[in-house]
Amino acid sequence: MNQTEVLADLSKNRSRGWSDDMSTDAIKRRLEIVAELYQLWLKLKKVKRLGPVKQSPVHKNLQSAYERRT
Repeated sequence: MNQTEVLADLSKNRSRGWSDDMSTDAIKRRLEIVAELYQLWLKLKKVKRLGPVKQSPVHKNLQSAYERRT
C-alpha cells in the first residue's frame, strides 16, 4: 500500500468515527456518547407510532388534489 492509499484509509476511518486515541479523555467521551444514545433509545422505544405515511393528513390532501386533477 502506498502512502496515498494509507492516508485515504485513515481519512475514511476517521470520517466513520474510528479513532486509535485511547486516552482517558477520549474513552470518557465515547462512553458519554454511548450513554446519550442509550437515553435516546429509551425514549424512542416508548413513542407511539402514528401509522403508515399513507394515513397522514398531508398524504390525504395530496391524494385528494391528485384525484381532482385526474
